[in-house]
Amino acid sequence: MAEERSKIPKSVWEKKVAWAIQHHCYFFGMSRDEIVHVLGQPTEEESYALTYKRQTRDCARYNGDICADYKTDQSIIFLQDGYTDPKLNDSTNGCRTLSGEHEYLGLDVPNFRLAKAATKSAIGNEANDSEHERFCKNLHAMCLKDPDWNTSTNCSAFNVQCQ
Repeated sequence: MAEERSKIPKSVWEKKVAWAIQHHCYFFGMSRDEIVHVLGQPTEEESYALTYKRQTRDCARYNGDICADYKTDQSIIFLQDGYTDPKLNDSTNGCRTLSGEHEYLGLDVPNFRLAKAATKSAIGNEANDSEHERFCKNLHAMCLKDPDWNTSTNCSAFNVQCQ
């Protein structure tokens, strides 16, 4: 919903959307354009919903021993000034996929923060900052060890969360 977007700084929202793009999932409050950017063009589009249909590997009808027609799955994403889900009464960090992998993978959008200079207001933040720095250092080390560093998930996560 539009108010979700205004509850956090623009740079943090953009990091959340960038993370969702990498993981091909959508979350509460995303706009129609953001969802289309993440998932691609819908099969059907209404003013209130985006419908995505995809062919499954399950056969619906055989012609002899050969599958003549495959079953189709359909996912409908309802919109009301941004993505909303009747099961969600408020915003969560859950990120949903069309195929339902989010239920097994537990895709939660990371809690992005503003740059340290903008958010550091008291000594209490120092512990969180050092934990984040340690996280970034470890992620960067994993990124450097990865032979496919330019396409690595670790490197992508490092770039989004730590730079």
